[in-house]
Amino acid sequence: MIADVTERRKNQVELSVRNRELRTLHDISEAALEAGSFQGGLTAILDIICKDTGFPIATVEWEAESGRSLRLIAARGIPVEYLAELETIGLDQSLSGRAFRSKAPQALSATDLREQIPHSIVDATGRG
Repeated sequence: MIADVTERRKNQVELSVRNRELRTLHDISEAALEAGSFQGGLTAILDIICKDTGFPIATVEWEAESGRSLRLIAARGIPVEYLAELETIGLDQSLSGRAFRSKAPQALSATDLREQIPHSIVDATGRG
């Protein structure tokens, strides 16, 4: 009996997580369709991702023509005065670059965050 309740609770939690993921994907689809521009769509999508995940920082990076770096094209949670510092990021210098090269998701811990993002930016966001 206890195993049944435990299993049911586990299934309810998994269902709740899946529903939240689907709701987020739906919200992202709506934002993209309603956006008046590509940049506006990216901004709206990053807002949704930050809100739904609780992550303080989100970026969209595009492969630079050289193929050796990523170019920041949209960001949330990074103070404006630091955006120029991050405009072009070498593939070996960031989590995004590692994910891009490996074609696989990469995990980032709070410790990694302080190593990946200049301390001044993390301190400025108040989330370091």
